[in-house]
Amino acid sequence: MKTLSNHLVYSNPQEYAAFPSVAIDSDGVLYCVFRLAPTRKSKTHIDTRSIAVLMRSEDEGESWEKVSEFRLGPYIGLQDPSLHILMNDTLILNCFGYAGRKLGNITKKAKGVKMLGPYILESKDKGKNWGEIVYIPDVYRELQMAVSEPVISYENILLMSAYTDTGGGGHCCFLLKEFEGGWFVLSRIAHDPTGNRDYQEPALLAYNNHLLCLMRVPTLEGDVIYQAHSWDGGQTWEPPRKTGIEGLPPNLLQLRDGRI
Repeated sequence: MKTLSNHLVYSNPQEYAAFPSVAIDSDGVLYCVFRLAPTRKSKTHIDTRSIAVLMRSEDEGESWEKVSEFRLGPYIGLQDPSLHILMNDTLILNCFGYAGRKLGNITKKAKGVKMLGPYILESKDKGKNWGEIVYIPDVYRELQMAVSEPVISYENILLMSAYTDTGGGGHCCFLLKEFEGGWFVLSRIAHDPTGNRDYQEPALLAYNNHLLCLMRVPTLEGDVIYQAHSWDGGQTWEPPRKTGIEGLPPNLLQLRDGRI
């Protein structure tokens, strides 16, 4: 693939912007949501003041304007926001959070932090206003979940991949399904019961009547990408296997000509 051009979405030297997710609506408008946190003297992956910011572009990414921003709650830092747009142009945002005690100083790291997630939000007016924050609590053996990739639409239903530390058995990836306004665990995508292999940051794609999931697996030699397939709508999954791709969390996109 060839890069045609590069465009700046957002920049502020007083803030830390990261983890962007991009989607396009039926009118060709581009949306980008990302995590925004204050710059600190001490670097930390977790920040209980982080929020989500939504930008939009009507000229194929040449210029961007801020649409809205929001937070999960007091001292609940928003992490890894991801964006999906339905056929009726409803925006669906999913993320997870870190909750901690009140920060005594902006330069101090959060203490007593607990992971919370996932969260789901919807917007019916192109991101100007967001509906109720829906929290999906402890649906997998009372373990806290994280998400890093968008919800997907598959045969008129919504699916979302997530991952969690099983508390001694390593990280596993699993599939959530929306039903009548609620979410439940449909299946386990990948898990190593010996705890020797951690499956993290799953990315989903629906194509050719089946589901593909890519996952990051950290090893002593570096991070590698594994993949798994489901041919029954996510109810069961083939055993995960190496792709031969090295790298950090994956993202999947099918092009108009069918290539992934």
